[in-house]
Amino acid sequence: MNKKELQNILAVFNTLVEFKTTVLHFYEACASCYMEDRSFWDSLVEEERHKIQDIKRMAAIINERPDKFEVGEQFKSDLTQIFSLYAKNNIRKVKNCSLSKRDALITGLNIELSSTSTKYNEIVRTSDFEYLGIAKDVTSNILVHRSKLNKKINALDKLSNAENGPSDLNVSEQDKEASTIKYIDPVINIILAHNQFKEYLGLFRSVIAEENPKQHVWENIEKVVRFNMNEIESHFLFEESFVFKKVSESPVYLEAAPVVDELLKEHNKLRSIIKNVEALLLKSDIPLSKEKGSKLRMILNDFIDIVLSHLSKEEEKILPLLNTLKQ
Repeated sequence: MNKKELQNILAVFNTLVEFKTTVLHFYEACASCYMEDRSFWDSLVEEERHKIQDIKRMAAIINERPDKFEVGEQFKSDLTQIFSLYAKNNIRKVKNCSLSKRDALITGLNIELSSTSTKYNEIVRTSDFEYLGIAKDVTSNILVHRSKLNKKINALDKLSNAENGPSDLNVSEQDKEASTIKYIDPVINIILAHNQFKEYLGLFRSVIAEENPKQHVWENIEKVVRFNMNEIESHFLFEESFVFKKVSESPVYLEAAPVVDELLKEHNKLRSIIKNVEALLLKSDIPLSKEKGSKLRMILNDFIDIVLSHLSKEEEKILPLLNTLKQ
């Protein structure tokens, strides 16, 4: 790693420290506001302090041993800025006592979910044992925080249900974890999902680029296609049943209506492509013939182009509207 690259990487870690410090301030505000759960919030504060020290130590390791590191994936500082603004806005709400305890817990869960978008083992490439060990600990701690917050929300809901009337409380831990999706802030959900799709589709395009793949490659492509289609369909349903619905019921609907209509049409167009791909795979033996393989690659490349264009349109047109509604 050269001097300029080192400076850029250290700037990335400074941004991460600033974000985690904002998260720390959010948990401190919650500890002061929701006194009945002071010990719970205090534990998150202390663990967040340890995370900040760990991130600072990772930066120090890179600075001490730059020859052992290479620049990895490009860090998306704009995403971190959005997540940081989300935390800062909610700190104000907590201090003004305008956020219920349940909403504060959900906000914390969203903050921890946004933190999972940072992959410390991808920002830089290294085999440095100390760095990788700390990176693993930081990521594990984020997952622990998610679990703590999710359990606290479920316990609060269980108590509320018991007080307000009978309900089915025999919910498995797996179902509780799956229910996390309903708590996710729509802006964070879209950002994280889109970020994942962009990375995934880039890899997907490289996989289908081979002109005469062997049988095991086609089998892997088939699995990837089916997984990819299912994930995208799930995301479409989330947008249609929650995001677009929320926008359509808001004061900005007249401004947003043409955009929502256009996005819905693109959803249906992409669903049609998915059906064509599934039909082609269903009717074909693996490995595909050269003719069918060429046809599938063409369809999938078109699909990727449309999805990427669609994601950009949502980020440019829908995310600003959702942010306006939250203010």
